[in-house]
Amino acid sequence: MPEISTKICKQLQLEKLVFCSSFQFLLKPGHRIGQVTTLFVKFEKETVEQFRKMFAGFQTNSEVANVKKSPSSGKNICKTVKGSQKYCKMFAEIEETRHRISALKLFLIQRAKRRLAAENEELQKHLEKLKLDYQILMDRRELYSKLGLNTVSNENISLENSNEKIATTKDVVKDKKEKPKKKVAEKMDKITASDQKNAVNISSLDIRVGLIKKAVKHPQADTLYVEEVDVGEDGMRTVVSGLVNFIPLEKMQNRFAVLLCNLKPAKMRGVESQAMVLCASTKDAVEILEPPEGAVPGDRIFCPGYEGTPEAQLNPKKKIWESVQPLLLVNADGQACYANNPLRIVGKEGCLTAPTLRSVPIK
Repeated sequence: MPEISTKICKQLQLEKLVFCSSFQFLLKPGHRIGQVTTLFVKFEKETVEQFRKMFAGFQTNSEVANVKKSPSSGKNICKTVKGSQKYCKMFAEIEETRHRISALKLFLIQRAKRRLAAENEELQKHLEKLKLDYQILMDRRELYSKLGLNTVSNENISLENSNEKIATTKDVVKDKKEKPKKKVAEKMDKITASDQKNAVNISSLDIRVGLIKKAVKHPQADTLYVEEVDVGEDGMRTVVSGLVNFIPLEKMQNRFAVLLCNLKPAKMRGVESQAMVLCASTKDAVEILEPPEGAVPGDRIFCPGYEGTPEAQLNPKKKIWESVQPLLLVNADGQACYANNPLRIVGKEGCLTAPTLRSVPIK
């Protein structure tokens, strides 16, 4: 009776039920129903007799009785029941498959979102690195401009142009060219000396040997260690390092390290870090730099050819560490170098080394 079912659903304000395994539906409290109308009309006896005569056909009572007694009719009924059960089972499987497809679709969408988020994060990091490199290049350009490199090139060009205009013979041209060359050479020597004196290099960094006395995990960060380090001062320095994913906690106890000690102290998740551990670093591995045998806490690290007095505290606005760091790396022999010159300890033999990593940056 599809028409009656449709009327009932309309009165109860329900969606049409399709492929249902059960014909029971419970209404929630507060559900509003539609306008109530008559669904069935009572048949009087006269109407029943009238319909009986109209639709009785030509069967005799005996034929009807034989049909009722026939065993084949029972089999047909059983087949019909079994068929309906089969369809119900099939519809249930279709519904289950639909739910599985929806769940799979949701899973694929979430995985794609996570992948896009990771790619976006990598691109953001790369963009920040490019911005930092650009700032370093601009700072160097400003430094070279202050040192007078542009003035020299302009002077050289103007002198050469004047020589071409004034020279009338080969001897005159030769004399005119020798004079500006001498002037340029003298000025370049002055600029080189001034550059070595004023240019940003590793001599501005206070790098020392330190002894990590104790290390514990940061109480508010899963990837950070909090270390107590002896760097040759009266008291210990507190240092926060992101080494949890690379170095086990037991290997962080009572070990030597190399630290940058004149960075401006900064809080990391509520704990102030007063230095930075220098490490040979790749994307997948990090190793703490090791001083040579005989080193003690507080030993000063320097680079031959770049001697000088380190600043008391680096100014973050000058980006000194950011300018020096690209030239710090571990060479193919495992030695820590600045501008391809091995780092050494003042007054002692040996170089800083990385245990296993080779040809990688120092961070």
